[in-house]
Amino acid sequence: MINPLQSVVPIIVNYRSAKLVGELLESISRRGEGWVDRVIVVDNASGDGSVEVLRAKAAALGIGGWVQVMDAGRNAGFGAGNNFGAAAALRSGLRPDVLWFLNPDTLVDGVDLGPALEWFERDPRVGIVGTGLDDGHGGQDVGAHRDPTPVSEFVRTGGALGVLGRWAVSDVSLDRPGPVDWVSGASLMMRAETFERSHGFDEGFFLYFEEIDLCRRVRRAGWEVVYEPRVRIVHLEGQTTGVQKGKPRPRYWYESRRRYFVKHFGRMGLLGADVAWGLGRVVGAARRKRADACRLADVWKCDVPVILGRERVAIEVVI
Repeated sequence: MINPLQSVVPIIVNYRSAKLVGELLESISRRGEGWVDRVIVVDNASGDGSVEVLRAKAAALGIGGWVQVMDAGRNAGFGAGNNFGAAAALRSGLRPDVLWFLNPDTLVDGVDLGPALEWFERDPRVGIVGTGLDDGHGGQDVGAHRDPTPVSEFVRTGGALGVLGRWAVSDVSLDRPGPVDWVSGASLMMRAETFERSHGFDEGFFLYFEEIDLCRRVRRAGWEVVYEPRVRIVHLEGQTTGVQKGKPRPRYWYESRRRYFVKHFGRMGLLGADVAWGLGRVVGAARRKRADACRLADVWKCDVPVILGRERVAIEVVI
């Protein structure tokens, strides 16, 4: 049942991913009516009949009475779709306490929202709570991160050398409950008041970096961003965008990156980030070359820097 102190409305943005959203609705229906207040699905002008398909799906699942499928009438990006859904939720007579932004490629079977909602109840300064993420195959992704900076761009391509590890955006040490810089937009819960005061997502980000920008602005306004890994949802990463680890990124990823660095660090900050990224590529290539040379030996020790904070570990390579 809904926590008596918190009514929750999930908001799901769809763009030509009705099959995935249908599977998410199935997982929501298995939780039963009353688990959340209601569900809002926003279609970003898919033009493929998604609205009708998803309305029929909700009806077939027996949840059509508390699932609202809306047509945004345009595809202005992920953040814009979330803003559209949030505005609909907040202007309705059933105003929620918490907005839960969920990616269409997520599943919520067995999820207990209690630990996440407790953060909002205990501390009025908490504006955002992000949940843990599983990949659906037994693996886990850390949903808590540090802010990207020009230094972190060097770390991203060159590796976390020594003390530079403290600037790594993603770090397994962050996988514990508590305040962080930003949380994944795949499963982000936000106090309704915080959403209104921060004016929601910056629609200048078409896709990617919008949750980083949102969390940064929320923190600057005096709210806290918290990560709660005890609440875990399944995130089938890249299923809607096709962007996965090791794959080329689309143009809009680079446009969003540029907007983020110019907005928060200025044009010189963007230049510094680009230079750091390039230098990191050179260092990273040199490290890989050295590691490859080690592997050519029969048995010997190589002092290879690895991502372990300040440690330099002697690795014995046996071929």
